[in-house]
Amino acid sequence: MTTHADGLRVFNDNGIQYLQKNIVPYLKDNDYYGAMNQFADLADELLAMAANGKPFNKKQYDPETLLIMIGAAVVVPLVIAYIFMKRKLSLMKTAVENDYAANYVKPGSKKLTASRDIFLYSHVTKTERPTSSGSGSHVSSSGRTHGGGGGRF
Repeated sequence: MTTHADGLRVFNDNGIQYLQKNIVPYLKDNDYYGAMNQFADLADELLAMAANGKPFNKKQYDPETLLIMIGAAVVVPLVIAYIFMKRKLSLMKTAVENDYAANYVKPGSKKLTASRDIFLYSHVTKTERPTSSGSGSHVSSSGRTHGGGGGRF
């Protein structure tokens, strides 16, 4: 599949992957008629989404839903960890809090003759990492930008 001009926005990388995911099963079953019907339906859906100002994106979440999901992802593990730690702490009957390490050291068991921190050297190597836009777009010999994708079935 190849795109050009406004097709780059309508059939973006995520839209093309969506099309492939839903069309390839038909092609694997040699149902080319079903694949073309599915393509037409999904292409119409993607065109309608782009016409409404919201081209296809993998995750079509509104901000409220996204905040709820992030909140749940943070709060639920914290509550679970709190419950487990509270239970473990309640089972620790012999543990007594001690603020000083000196109570654990036997007198005369350790002799420190010298104490110092020496910073010897540092070597930092910086290498620029190539960035990939993840886009399947390219510039043709005529200087026009094209996008698209392909695959096997």
